Amino acid sequence: EGAGRLGPSLVDPAWLHGDGSPTAIARLTAEGVRTPSPGYSAVMPGYAGQLDARRLAAVAAYVYALASPG
Repeated sequence: EGAGRLGPSLVDPAWLHGDGSPTAIARLTAEGVRTPSPGYSAVMPGYAGQLDARRLAAVAAYVYALASPG
């Protein structure tokens, strides 16, 4: 649902970075977001050093499913 000014919702079809595809979500999860988006105060760290490709794909599939019910 988002966290106020901390971060945007992941359960709607609007994306601040990328096109919302699983590939874009995996890339953003790996690289992070270094500059807060307008209206938000937090950045997102990258997880490339902590998650292997299989786990990045799993996170991306999960986040994609949140915003794409059905």
